[in-house]
Amino acid sequence: MHSDAVLRLHNTQEGRCFILGNGPSLLKQVDELAALKDEATFCCNSFGRWKEAPFSPTYYGLTDMHDVEMMNPYIFPHLDMMRFQVGWEEDEHHKEFHWVDKAHGESQVHSNGLVGFGDELPSLPTGRTSPLTLMQIAIWMGYREFYFLGIEQTRGYVNEPDAVMSTTGRMEFPLDKNPKYQIAIQRSFERARKIWKVTAVR
Repeated sequence: MHSDAVLRLHNTQEGRCFILGNGPSLLKQVDELAALKDEATFCCNSFGRWKEAPFSPTYYGLTDMHDVEMMNPYIFPHLDMMRFQVGWEEDEHHKEFHWVDKAHGESQVHSNGLVGFGDELPSLPTGRTSPLTLMQIAIWMGYREFYFLGIEQTRGYVNEPDAVMSTTGRMEFPLDKNPKYQIAIQRSFERARKIWKVTAVR
């Protein structure tokens, strides 16, 4: 289950949060992104490899990484941020991260909705993309206004725009950006938007 540190974060924050992927579109927004140094920001995965980033994230999350050696390059000790690891089996080797339990199987935001609004935090359904999965932690913390940036699901990353391999090195683009995967992400965002209109925006 979730770490005690995560459970204690419930409703400790308010206002807005910017949630960023690692898409190369961020390179076209560098001047605008500099303003995020004074905002709550939630970044993920390989963001720490972007050495020229114009701000330091408030929060950082990894999803679906359980191999100890695979995790090591994602600690990013040069960044001062709260770290979360979302997965199915708690990692005892990386104490830098707060553990967040992820729902098993086909539990997706599209089919199971968003969690984090109530006084109990169930296991997180996947948003099929890390920013949407991590948004549920931000909801739990109390943020109620969200802006998503850099999650275009295309080839490359902000730190390596011409990359042809996925950030984990397990898959070559565009195999992990196939139409079915993109549709699953879009459907999850559509469901999240509908839930947001009736649950959070009151």
